[in-house]
Amino acid sequence: MLIPPSYLIFAWYLLFIAKIVPYNPFWWLVIALVVNIWTIIQMMYYRNDFLIIFLFILINMIIKIIPIYYLLSNNNYTNVKKIHWETDLLPGLVLIVFYVALVTKGTFSFTIIEKIMEKTQYNIQNNKPNSPIIKYIYDVFRL
Repeated sequence: MLIPPSYLIFAWYLLFIAKIVPYNPFWWLVIALVVNIWTIIQMMYYRNDFLIIFLFILINMIIKIIPIYYLLSNNNYTNVKKIHWETDLLPGLVLIVFYVALVTKGTFSFTIIEKIMEKTQYNIQNNKPNSPIIKYIYDVFRL
């Protein structure tokens, strides 16, 4: 199973708060959260198992909502109220290119993004967990 890009954005957030990288991932966290809100709506529409929806919301609270709140509340608000292309969006684009290169073994085929989206849609429509962490926790609870 592929590592979802959201996990990489969360790792970027951890590196940012540890002051290892200078680029703030705030806007990428917001973009990922919007995508996940749409995913939750779809999960409800397709009547996914309550445990899958609950785990999805819980994991996303940990890897998106808490980091967004922290970045907004920890005297970083002035750093996130305006979008700066060079320091806010460009590092995320570089991360996406690196991610695509990594998962495609250097072929730089952006069809991997399409495959991730198709796999997510398939999992939603077939009531299956759609990330490695959620799948692991779901399987533990279903034993």
